[in-house]
Amino acid sequence: MDGVSQIFDQARSLFEHHMPVASTAAVTAGAAVTAFIGLSMSVLGAKLARIAITLGLVFAGALAGGFTTLHADIPVPIAAGFGALFCGAMGFVLYRFWVGVLTGLLLITAASGSYGLSVLGPELASYSEVGGTAPMLVSEDFTTPSPEAQRQYLNPQFSDWARGFWDHVTARNKTGVKKVALVDACAGIFGLLLGLIAVRFTLVTMTALAGTALFSFGAFVLANRVHPQFYQAGMEHPQAIAFSCGAMLVASLILQTLLTRPKKSATAAIES
Repeated sequence: MDGVSQIFDQARSLFEHHMPVASTAAVTAGAAVTAFIGLSMSVLGAKLARIAITLGLVFAGALAGGFTTLHADIPVPIAAGFGALFCGAMGFVLYRFWVGVLTGLLLITAASGSYGLSVLGPELASYSEVGGTAPMLVSEDFTTPSPEAQRQYLNPQFSDWARGFWDHVTARNKTGVKKVALVDACAGIFGLLLGLIAVRFTLVTMTALAGTALFSFGAFVLANRVHPQFYQAGMEHPQAIAFSCGAMLVASLILQTLLTRPKKSATAAIES
């Protein structure tokens, strides 16, 4: 198993491990939705990015405005409407800035998943070997935990798992944590500047990368749920996985570059 398939397999395992046991159908549905979102981003992500960013901030502004009514005597429709209008305007006007912010977050995620995995991989493996949980201490006044407490221990929430992993990795490899944090910071700053300076190139590249990653991840989870033998066969042929992801990425880059070409004005078309 090479680096690409290893990253996807660990991400799938982490995702499935921290989903509730009774939500098998929800995991399958979530994987299908993730694959659909990834495919949509790979085809129309760059072209519809401005609309998506604006609508996303409109929704966030409406929620923020609604929450302010908990601390101020303002009618909910007025507060939500003002928040939606203000944040939507900021999203449309400061479009390049938000592209840079999202690009920075995407590069931070990629840096954490690649460089971070190479540096902190041993700590992740050792933490996973013990199930990502703290050992249960037995004392004289020990009482049997309730079924709910046992379920939470065997299937911890992701937030609990993340806090435990952070304590584990900082205690074992502080230097590695600092290196990963520095690389993440540089990746975030580079992404912000890239979005501000070259917005079209950034959108085409980042939506192609993110779309390919989301589609591949959703497909991996679906394959493991629907046809485990097919999934295992894919794990045994990492070159095929890498080739498929690469082909989708190249196709997305070409298609989105064509879809986002600046249109020639009527005058320029006549003169040519």
